[in-house]
Amino acid sequence: MKFLLFCFMFILAHCQQNQKENSDNQTITLGNLFVEASLAATANVCAVDSASNMSHFTTDTVPSGYSVSVRRVYTTLSDGNRSEVYYPNDTRANLPVLIVFPGGNVHGSFYSRLAAGLASSGYVVYIPYRCSVFFFQYFLVPSIDLPSIVFSDANAQNSNSGDLQNRIDTSSLGLIGHSLGGVIGLFSMNGICEFPFCDSAPNSLTQVKAGVFYGSGLGTSYSSDRYKTTNGVGIPVAYVQGSLDSAFTPTDAEENFANVPSPSYLYTVEGANHYGITDSNNPVVANPETNDSTLAQDSAILAISNLTVLFMDAYLKNDATSLSSIQSGSTGIANVTLASSK
Repeated sequence: MKFLLFCFMFILAHCQQNQKENSDNQTITLGNLFVEASLAATANVCAVDSASNMSHFTTDTVPSGYSVSVRRVYTTLSDGNRSEVYYPNDTRANLPVLIVFPGGNVHGSFYSRLAAGLASSGYVVYIPYRCSVFFFQYFLVPSIDLPSIVFSDANAQNSNSGDLQNRIDTSSLGLIGHSLGGVIGLFSMNGICEFPFCDSAPNSLTQVKAGVFYGSGLGTSYSSDRYKTTNGVGIPVAYVQGSLDSAFTPTDAEENFANVPSPSYLYTVEGANHYGITDSNNPVVANPETNDSTLAQDSAILAISNLTVLFMDAYLKNDATSLSSIQSGSTGIANVTLASSK
């Protein structure tokens, strides 16, 4: 009798184990189907390319509001991703490097007019393309290690024969970030590594001398000790905020600014929304902005570009006149006001 009871219990346990394994297998199968469906549904994100946005700036032309023609070329970075590179079409040397961190699901080509204006003013500007799997879907998102990756390419461009040979100042890098790209840029600048944006701490280059971030910030949960400082002084940063931004509101910007170490500045672009920095409002596949700008797109881009040039001239080129304008708040740039500084 005991033997029969043992056999029954063994068979019952075996059946329960098989049932659990079948259930687990069904769960795994359903999970795989969900991921595959999600990836298939978002594959169009990776299909977006620069060809959809080339009409906003034509290489070897003078960008609106500037005086020097700009050349746009392409390079493949060491991480295998492609990047646009903009530089002035003249013989100037000692050109600092600016790296643009695009917003989440905003293709890098939608920053062409901003990049052209910066390049015309004496900079080499990198804008990468990167599409990766992010929370079970394809997503356009920049890498936290962009400064190191671009630094390597800029050194190669400076050494190799070509238009940029011996023209790049690789000792001076500036970061520009928009929305989610600004968050990742700030993480990179300050050596912050948090899921889901990195799997290892970024290499915080000493060559990174300043940053300009539009519609972006780290929020009040990031205390002042989370930012990189030297003897209590942080890396100079300008936070630029559209007055009509609904994705990262002026209130969000003020709260973020509270814990940021000096020297730091908070500027407002009157009448601009979250996409005041991009070539067109609501770029394809990006999350739409609910507020309409009252400032024309061309005017918003020119204001942000001019402010970025002034800021980078002050801190990357050590231009005393530009630094005085930044510190006094008298930028002379239309539609831009200094809301706060420290």
